Amino acid sequence: MRSCFRHPSKMSDSLDIKRLQATGSIIDVANALGMKIKKSGSGVWSLMEEGSQNETSLRLFEKTNTFKRFSSKESGGCSKGDIVNLVRHVNDCDFKAAVEWITSYYPDFVE
Repeated sequence: MRSCFRHPSKMSDSLDIKRLQATGSIIDVANALGMKIKKSGSGVWSLMEEGSQNETSLRLFEKTNTFKRFSSKESGGCSKGDIVNLVRHVNDCDFKAAVEWITSYYPDFVE
């Protein structure tokens, strides 16, 4: 796995991962990751193919702050989860590197 680092950041021992997962917006994180998304329904966003107007099988769900990729080879045909899992999926990194990337984007979570 490669590192997710775009900005160096220190993780605090007192970082509240559950609060980070619940409070960080999956739409904001997707935009920060450089994902080309468009609204495709009520509270549903779709990832667009590079250089095309076609949607991929990745959906972001605003109400639950989660994502699902229906065509992935993981988890019996799909990848899914919260903002930490989205960063792991897009940047192909481990949990710790994903949390460090997110806390560089949301510095208020680091005390």
